[in-house]
Amino acid sequence: MDMMLILTPEPVLSILRDNLHILLALVAVLPTLVLVRTWFKAISLAVELFGRPRSPFPYH
Repeated sequence: MDMMLILTPEPVLSILRDNLHILLALVAVLPTLVLVRTWFKAISLAVELFGRPRSPFPYH
């Protein structure tokens, strides 16, 4: 009987509603992380292919 109370949609919906900002933050952060990872891969590949870019300040 207790299990039926836990599995009813009302508590689940309230938990989702309470944690909606966390879910939205995750949804917003994940594509950003994927984008950053892609940029880092692209930059490291470019450095591998073309060598490091020369610094505009050679004596630093």
